[in-house]
Amino acid sequence: MKTLQERAEDPYFPTRQSIDSLYNRFFGIETLPDAWRLAKAYVEHYNNVHLNSAIGYITPKNMLAGYQQEIQAERDRKLEAAREQRKNRRQRAT
Repeated sequence: MKTLQERAEDPYFPTRQSIDSLYNRFFGIETLPDAWRLAKAYVEHYNNVHLNSAIGYITPKNMLAGYQQEIQAERDRKLEAAREQRKNRRQRAT
């Protein structure tokens, strides 16, 4: 097994410069404020937009605010209305 020094000297080992260039290329991060801005945008999206499957496809913000039951009730109401529409459509088609 190679030591850390040997790894750092290995020409195929990603150096700090290549890692920085990778972040710069893919994420547009050049400075620390850019990194903070990217992280803040990710957290904002995750908490307010992303539907988390582990908590019933509700955003974490809505879950923490206590809206889970209202959201589930609204979804159930919409599903029941869609079932009724399909049932009526099938009855009219026959």
